[in-house]
Amino acid sequence: MRDAVKLSEEISTRFLKKKISQEGAQLMTIASTRFNIAVARATQNSMIVQMMEVMLRRLDEVRTVAVLELSDISVSTKALHNSLLAIESGEPAQIDAATSQRISLL
Repeated sequence: MRDAVKLSEEISTRFLKKKISQEGAQLMTIASTRFNIAVARATQNSMIVQMMEVMLRRLDEVRTVAVLELSDISVSTKALHNSLLAIESGEPAQIDAATSQRISLL
């Protein structure tokens, strides 16, 4: 999960104060996908991992377009970082809020 957040931060830095390219949006989507798969794997439930993989494949284009439409790409990185912090905290309310924040970007 930390590696995915780091990748998102690196991409976000490349597009600071400028419109993100299609390639940049795809890279941000890859970072988010890596994070989501890591979360699914942490459940140690292969069915959850498979469901996450299917869902992410089906939503890939929507997620990429959502990133392209952001006026500030760092919002996506902050949401991913907040999700990591929430998971690490173990606080259900914080995890719910961080998840809602990420979903609202779609």
